[in-house]
Amino acid sequence: MVVVFDVDGTLLDTYPVVRQTYIDVLSHHVPPIPYNETLLQSFFGPPLYDTFLGLVHDEEKARELVNLYRQQNKLNNPQYLKVFPEATHFIETLHAQGVKLGILSNKIKDAIFEGFALVGFPNIFDIIIGYEDVRHPKPHPEGLLHIRELFQEDLIMVGDSIYDMEVARRAGAPAIGVTWGNTSRNDLMASGATKVVETFTELMEAIHLLSSAQ
Repeated sequence: MVVVFDVDGTLLDTYPVVRQTYIDVLSHHVPPIPYNETLLQSFFGPPLYDTFLGLVHDEEKARELVNLYRQQNKLNNPQYLKVFPEATHFIETLHAQGVKLGILSNKIKDAIFEGFALVGFPNIFDIIIGYEDVRHPKPHPEGLLHIRELFQEDLIMVGDSIYDMEVARRAGAPAIGVTWGNTSRNDLMASGATKVVETFTELMEAIHLLSSAQ
């Protein structure tokens, strides 16, 4: 069994830093791009390029905004980035139990490593797949199918967004939605979650239950 995790909103509490970085980028764009909380929340999950292309409808400008976002995000991380309080112990416990651990994220791999290092999160994952490692990012199942092919084992996807639930559904794998990110229980269930949990204790129970069922 391989348990595959999203990063933002699942293991790391990135909502404050992502929100502030988008605000900084949109505010400094010429002319400034108007936003509200609903629009900001819609940015969580999709790749950066897709988000900015949807705003400016210009491929070159979208790439410029992606680069600006990444620069600004590095500046904001020390102030805003946090790890969810129980996440470190949770991952260490799974690792000690011999569970194979993976990451599938729409962030570039360097950003994942930098975030882990900044908050002291243990990098004990058997595989990490970032945005640049696939031709088609989430919710396309390419990354998840690659992990299954590599390990030749069943998968469980854990994430906080509808994209995590959809990528699992499209790969034919069970998905556990977590509510401490940015997506409601109802939206996670509607997106295909096998189970939705509210605490890391419930997440551990759900992983063991789904593992024993496969």
